[in-house]
Amino acid sequence: MANERKVCVVTGSSSGIGEATVRVYARNGWDVVVNCSRDVAPAEAVAAECRALGADAIVVRADVAADADCRRLAAEVEQRFGRADVLVNNAGTTKFVAARDLDGLDADDFQRIYAVNVIGAYQMARALVPLIERSGGGAIVNVSSIASMMGTGSSLAYMASKGALNALSVGLARALAPRIRVNAIAPGLVETPWMAKGLGAERYAATVAGYRARAALDAVITAEDVAEALVPGRGGGEDDRRGAAARRRAAAAPRLSSRPPLRLAGGARRCAWPAPPAAAHATMAPCSLRSTSPRLRASAAPCSRTFRSSRAPSTSTTAPSASRRSRSCAPAARSSTRSSGIRRAS
Repeated sequence: MANERKVCVVTGSSSGIGEATVRVYARNGWDVVVNCSRDVAPAEAVAAECRALGADAIVVRADVAADADCRRLAAEVEQRFGRADVLVNNAGTTKFVAARDLDGLDADDFQRIYAVNVIGAYQMARALVPLIERSGGGAIVNVSSIASMMGTGSSLAYMASKGALNALSVGLARALAPRIRVNAIAPGLVETPWMAKGLGAERYAATVAGYRARAALDAVITAEDVAEALVPGRGGGEDDRRGAAARRRAAAAPRLSSRPPLRLAGGARRCAWPAPPAAAHATMAPCSLRSTSPRLRASAAPCSRTFRSSRAPSTSTTAPSASRRSRSCAPAARSSTRSSGIRRAS
């Protein structure tokens, strides 16, 4: 008998964002695949929690940087469930090196980080796309990082890899539509043991304090916040009054998804992009986006940018008006995802 329950595969799901994600899917009636690359014990503990929530859960040890492992994972999913509906590419790695320490990274570091963060996501998509298509279509969500937009993060190699993942997400969205939707989500600083261990206690505390000082919502993202944004059709927590309406909007989202990554950054006020060049004349909507988590939706999104109109550039030598050259990073009174054209990962 064919499995009627939908199946979500989450890479790197024995801890942190991945662990929170499989729990949220299990709580919402999905069967889940828990993946780890080394120690199986934590992954088995996560799978046991998911089973307690009513899900059928399996653990597959596989290194996403190895194509043979990705194909073996896909084969095990097909053998156990006969289908796959959502792939969350969460597995990632980095090397903690200050951006100014250019000698702290070498080519091997870049290649190792890219092998997991970019090539691994591609290989997992390639391995699972046939099964997702045979299941009637579904979604791929790539977990990126706001580091790719802000020039901050654990290292320059990590920032570059997440930028490449964003580009891969747009390319896959075009290539796989309309059967499979592809999106990326770009969290800010996330409270996870992995981050605390990588930075060290003192540096981690200072980083969190600095992030809070720049965040309009005075909040650091949790793994659960990110996980809530990774479930299709969810508009927030169960007690969020606007949750039902947000879920309806998400369910009605276009099947072709080639949008910029969804930023989930607690309202960080620092603008993420440089000013547009003087010759730019493409029409672009202001960037305004509310967090999907009730805890983080109390305020509007951080960044509002004004671009030149779609008319051809003027040849006049007069200075551009204030409205054309303005760039404001102050939070607005209200914000709507509809005004930005950016929708949640689904």
